[in-house]
Amino acid sequence: MAFAVYLMFFDTPAKGIVNVAVTLAAACLLNAYFAQAVVSIVTVIGLCLPYLSRWLLKL
Repeated sequence: MAFAVYLMFFDTPAKGIVNVAVTLAAACLLNAYFAQAVVSIVTVIGLCLPYLSRWLLKL
C-alpha cells in the first residue's frame, strides 16, 4: 500500500499504471455496491408485493 502511495505522489513512470488500477478498483467497488442495492430493493419490493396487493384490493 505504501508503495502505491509513493507512486501516486511522486512523478514516476508507473504513476499512470497505478492511477488506472486505483480507478478500476474504485469502479468495481461502486458497481458491486450499486448492484447489491438494486438487488436488495427488488427483493424487498418482490416480497412486499403480495401483501400490498391484498391491502389495495380491500380498499
